[in-house]
Amino acid sequence: MRKRSEIVERKPFVPATYATVHVEATRDRLPPRDLGEPSYRGPVIAGLATIFLGLGGLTTWAFSAHLDSAAIATATVVVDSKRKTISHLEGGILKTLLAHEGEVVKAGQPLLRLDDTRAKAELEQLRSRRLGLEARLVRLRAEQAGLDDLTFPDALLQAGGPTAEDILNAERKYFTARREMFNRRVDIQRKTIAQQVAELQAVQSQTEANTRQAELLDRELKAIAGLVEKGYAPRPRLTEMQTRESQLKGNAGELVSRKAKAEQAKAAAELEILSLGNDFQQQVASDIQTAQLELADTVGRIDAATDILRRVEIVSPERGIVTNIRSHTLGSVIGAGQPILDIVPENEPLIVEAKIGLRDVDAVRVGAPVQIRLTAYNSRSTPPLAGKLTYLSADQQMDDRNNYAYFVARAEIAPESLNANSKVALYPGMPAEVLIVNKPRRAIDYLLAPITESFDRAFREE
Repeated sequence: MRKRSEIVERKPFVPATYATVHVEATRDRLPPRDLGEPSYRGPVIAGLATIFLGLGGLTTWAFSAHLDSAAIATATVVVDSKRKTISHLEGGILKTLLAHEGEVVKAGQPLLRLDDTRAKAELEQLRSRRLGLEARLVRLRAEQAGLDDLTFPDALLQAGGPTAEDILNAERKYFTARREMFNRRVDIQRKTIAQQVAELQAVQSQTEANTRQAELLDRELKAIAGLVEKGYAPRPRLTEMQTRESQLKGNAGELVSRKAKAEQAKAAAELEILSLGNDFQQQVASDIQTAQLELADTVGRIDAATDILRRVEIVSPERGIVTNIRSHTLGSVIGAGQPILDIVPENEPLIVEAKIGLRDVDAVRVGAPVQIRLTAYNSRSTPPLAGKLTYLSADQQMDDRNNYAYFVARAEIAPESLNANSKVALYPGMPAEVLIVNKPRRAIDYLLAPITESFDRAFREE
């Protein structure tokens, strides 16, 4: 029995002429087509044409249309020369407030005064110290020169005031006391020298007398010795004379020793006088050097104290408008370096200062055109202002309050753009938004950017 797959359908042989006639006959028996049925061929062709035209137009636009890239940053309208924040280096107590909020002040006009009691007291103390050091130097130079009297120059004598007179009198007394003490010490040594000179003179006289006695005794001893040998004189007499001769020789040795001691004491006293003079001069020279250093330091401190006293009256650095006064209470303490008020310079050109994010700084360059939108005005009725980027900070800045890093950029507003928008008035501190135009790019560049960036990261070893 054959399987179904093995059964071969046998078709009868039909001649070609018969087949053609059969097809035509069959076609004649088919029912006629309803001409009212809708045909989809036209809409399909129109749809495909629209799609192809749209894709072609989009492709043409993507390759030909230029869409400029730009960095957007928040900004503020500021004065070109910046607002001036007034502060005081040392701080102090507010005594008088002379300026008011919104007041127009001139350059050099007083704004406020601090209490000057402490500054005046410190300056007066330093001036008294300088006077004392100058008087000390005059006294030391007189001691160095060995003068017996102390004379002060007219500049010190005309200083005036009880303090100055007390200082000069104290130096006079000190000069006299030091001079008397030095002279007393020298006089003691001079008396020692005089005593030793007298001792040397006595020794000399005794030596001369002892020498004469020794000469006489020697002649007498020779004569007695001859008589004793001949038996004309007793021997005890000779012995007595020999004993006396020994005593004279002993006296001579003692006189030599006394002379040496006296000369040594005299030399020591003379050396002590020289030492006293040298020590005194060395001390005076050292005191002069110390006084000169202290005087130089005091003069510098006087200059600083004078500057502090001069700056208790704080003046305006330039013409401008007073704003943001932070201290109004008289007697309140102003800290060192603490901002007191601000001066907005008048008649200065206004610019826009923006904070550029770290991700956008690569798209920013000096000289790039910018569009400035003033957010205080209605964006529908106020078109953006044109400008140009004039500054970009060399390094990033840090906003400690918001913990935000940024680059500072400044842009100037084109005068013709500002003139074209006569209704727009600029004020320092106005918020703005800056659109910094970068290099032109095509639409296709934006579309292909994700793909090209993914290629840059691909095929890299992790």
